[in-house]
Amino acid sequence: MKEFAGVLCDPIPELTQHDVFNEERRAELLREKAAREEALIRHFGYRPGEPDVWYKVALSLAELVVPAYRPPRGRPKTSDLRVQGWACLWTTLRQTGTKTDTAAFETISAVVGADTKTVRARLTAFRRTRPEAFAEIERHYMDEIGVVGAETALRYAKGQVLSDPFDFWFEQDLIRKVQGRAPSPYFATINERIEFAERQKY
Repeated sequence: MKEFAGVLCDPIPELTQHDVFNEERRAELLREKAAREEALIRHFGYRPGEPDVWYKVALSLAELVVPAYRPPRGRPKTSDLRVQGWACLWTTLRQTGTKTDTAAFETISAVVGADTKTVRARLTAFRRTRPEAFAEIERHYMDEIGVVGAETALRYAKGQVLSDPFDFWFEQDLIRKVQGRAPSPYFATINERIEFAERQKY
């Protein structure tokens, strides 16, 4: 959770009758109020004017102070969808010149923004618990390399990783709705997902 900053750290001033009944002062105070509200909404990653935004902010605030709404602590789980994308990239990296598993884990870490230990642990667990799925990914990308070449196969594999964040968000957002927690502010629309993918092209 990022720290509050800017106007969210400034105490709201005490008001007098002059403040309320003087038109210029009242207008100034209303502008300050609007700025505080917008800052609070954006602090939690939402946009002013989006549907149910204050309900979302209320749930986000509840996560900070109400035990029932606090998310679990510790390293977050990683969805199978995301790990499958990592497996596609790991397999292709190892087949196209990346010399060690560690180097492949580090490359994936840089692409997806997860720490290397998490990438290693999740891929190791996925390979152990779902050996058939992992073997199928290996076969598929070995075939891809033979058909389209190493460079194109690597681009395809990176595409699998980059298409996954929206799927992961969608899955987690459904879970959060059932739990009654604030929805994720990321990828609120399909267009945002497309724009994200465009920015991350390889």
